[in-house]
Amino acid sequence: YMLALIKFQQEYHWRMNYEGKKAKLRSFESAMINGFCESTFLQPVKDGVVQMIEKDAVRFFPVFTDDVEKEKAYKKSDGYETIEISARELADAPADSVINVGSIAFRMARGMAKQMFAIYEKDK
Repeated sequence: YMLALIKFQQEYHWRMNYEGKKAKLRSFESAMINGFCESTFLQPVKDGVVQMIEKDAVRFFPVFTDDVEKEKAYKKSDGYETIEISARELADAPADSVINVGSIAFRMARGMAKQMFAIYEKDK
């Protein structure tokens, strides 16, 4: 999912216009949406409590694409366990999420996640 997101963002923000750019963006967007909706993420838990982060008085769920990314912010040696959460559960969570907090972090608003599922389910 993250690779598809990066490819889409790079192409979207590239100021060069060329024939076929819109089609290429749609292709990248489709790959990004499919990748997200079919993904599972890792969520840190300590003592049975799902972890939250707070920045500027806004709370987020930190989630990760893999153990390497999770270990950058929530080390197992510090007592953090991991549970898997589906992209659907992420979309239905009571707060926004931040994917891969310890590196190239991406804020996933619940509304954005729900919008991606609406597109994904319409295209299926």
